[in-house]
Amino acid sequence: MMRQLALLIVPMALAASPVAAQDTVRIDPTEAAQCAVWSSIVGGSSSDAETQKALTYALNYFIGYYEAATGHSIDGALSDEQIVVVANDVPGYAARCSQHMTNYGGRMVTWGAALTALGERLQAAQGGK
Repeated sequence: MMRQLALLIVPMALAASPVAAQDTVRIDPTEAAQCAVWSSIVGGSSSDAETQKALTYALNYFIGYYEAATGHSIDGALSDEQIVVVANDVPGYAARCSQHMTNYGGRMVTWGAALTALGERLQAAQGGK
C-alpha cells in the first residue's frame, strides 16, 4: 500500500510548474472572473501552442476559483460591459492576472516538493522498492 502511494505521489509532484510561491490566496471573485475573460482573450488570440496551453490552465484556474468562492457558475458572472472593460485593457489585466498565476505556480512547486519528499520517505521505508 505504501509503495503504491509513493508511486502515485512522485508523478504528481513532477507535474508541478516552477514559479515563485505565495502562501495566502485571496482573489476577489469578480477579479477572478475578469482574469478568466483575460485568459480566454489572450489564449484565443495566440497562435503559439504553449501559450494557448498555459492560458487554458489559467482559464480553468480562474473559473474554478470564481465558482468555488461564490458557489455559482461562471456563466453570467460579468455583464457584457464588464467583459468589454477587460477586452479594452488586456495589458492592465495581464499584469494582475499573471501575478495570480505566478503565485499559484509557486504554491504548486512548494506542494510538489513536499509530495516528492514524502514519496522518497515512503520508498525508503519500503526498502527502495
